[in-house]
Amino acid sequence: MADRNTGRIALILIGLIVSAATSFTPNWAMADRSSAAGGDPMERYANVPAIEWVTKIKKRRGMGRGLYQFSTPVVADDRLYVGSAGGRVVCVELRLGKRLWSIDTEGPVVGPLRLAGEQLYFGDAKGILYAVQAADGSPIWRVDLGGEVMAAPLVVGTAVYAVTMHGELVSVDRATGARKWRTARRVSAAQFTVKGMSNPALLDGGRIAIGYPDGVIAVHDAVHGTLMWEQRLSAPAAMTQDVETTPLPLDGLLVVGTIDGIVAALDGRDGDVVWKAELGTPNDLAVADGIIYAAGSGRVAAIDGRRGQVLWTTRLPVGETSAPAVVGEALFVTSLTDRVYLLDRRTGAMLGKRHLGSGSYGHPVAAGDRVYVITNHGNLVALKVP
Repeated sequence: MADRNTGRIALILIGLIVSAATSFTPNWAMADRSSAAGGDPMERYANVPAIEWVTKIKKRRGMGRGLYQFSTPVVADDRLYVGSAGGRVVCVELRLGKRLWSIDTEGPVVGPLRLAGEQLYFGDAKGILYAVQAADGSPIWRVDLGGEVMAAPLVVGTAVYAVTMHGELVSVDRATGARKWRTARRVSAAQFTVKGMSNPALLDGGRIAIGYPDGVIAVHDAVHGTLMWEQRLSAPAAMTQDVETTPLPLDGLLVVGTIDGIVAALDGRDGDVVWKAELGTPNDLAVADGIIYAAGSGRVAAIDGRRGQVLWTTRLPVGETSAPAVVGEALFVTSLTDRVYLLDRRTGAMLGKRHLGSGSYGHPVAAGDRVYVITNHGNLVALKVP
């Protein structure tokens, strides 16, 4: 088991290197706005996010003491929940970052957690799917799915759905963890994944959409797992084919990004491609007012959700970024360096930036005028956006 998990983590790290080293030069619809010109004095920006508190997420020995933290915080009411590559899930209160409880897991927690009602669901890199009480972290059940769980589980009614790194969709009973069914679709162990797996998304009509490391997006029936349609977005000969963004439903469309160079909108009914825009990204997409925001390979872009027209792009002086988080009229983006950036979401203009002391490969989460980030040093940071 340890050898298998180490190999999977190694493939992710190789994917990170490939992603950071690959230079995407798409034919953008509009000229880039570059933030690199004129040096990098933070004091010239009036809107610098302020750090409110920092909480250390202690890492255990062994796996997870490497370079990257992939997890994304979950915020609900006055609490925040987050997992770490060191094999720990932590709950803190939002005002001061005080730790309320923490539990250790069998393996690294790479994917986001899922809060549903009073329960918290998550998986780890040893293939264990967990259900715990959100109030205090006390266990409800745990089940071994036989493959690393690096995406957020999906909770629908009495079922919990999880995707393994083998490409299998598994349904378990929400109350007991008893397995109901699993799909037969499998992905080669040699497929690269940059940050983990696509989080499954619920569509209308009781359907579940998932992106896979072999460049395919598929939609399954939630009752039995039957494949309803699938669409290949990456060329089979591409060096990296990963579709690991969370599928984004938008007015009957399903929008996803691929690591090898596109953001695509598909017809949610049958998977037909409606439009494509050139942007390679392993990161989740954000949407506000019908505009899709994408970040990857040192660029942030705004795309018209209905037509696929690129409205603006901004180049950042970094090799790789997080997903964008919408904060009012701004976008917040972290990077593999120790900087975070605040952009005007209408124009892409730089509003502010600051140092964190460590880069982040996890996605930031916004709640009101606060943004929460877990850094690669294992620090959970709360920032206030002006």
